[in-house]
Amino acid sequence: MTNRYGRGLKVGIFPPVIDEDSPCPKQPQPHSSAPGSSFGGHHSYPGGLAVHASNNESADVRLANEYRQIYGRTGANQLPVIDRDWLKQTTNAAESAIFIDQDIIVAAPLWHDWAKTVVFQWNADGSEFKELNFGGTGVTERLRSGGRL
Repeated sequence: MTNRYGRGLKVGIFPPVIDEDSPCPKQPQPHSSAPGSSFGGHHSYPGGLAVHASNNESADVRLANEYRQIYGRTGANQLPVIDRDWLKQTTNAAESAIFIDQDIIVAAPLWHDWAKTVVFQWNADGSEFKELNFGGTGVTERLRSGGRL
């Protein structure tokens, strides 16, 4: 079946990789050259994936620390108590009354982005491989079909 991806739906779902039929297929590009999203999106330039991943790692670590700072001190009835002096510190996970697994905080954004070197490939003409979007975006899908908001 040929569609807007030119080579069939299979290619849209399973983008090509190097040595695909071998016991050891390889990513089509190094992590350092991959974009972070589809063309026109955030970090959609060569090398954008590294910037995207670094930003997400930093944001996740900070968010976990903020949760520890706000919810990590408890008072009466185990309700959160915000201590202004404690907020100024870098919160030690061991001092927090809540447990947030730091390994999961670090691994989650990496797990989220692992396939982008395959999904967001560069074509020979310098354009980006068309990403198969099968989830839709709700509002925009209705607009394409002539529906109302």
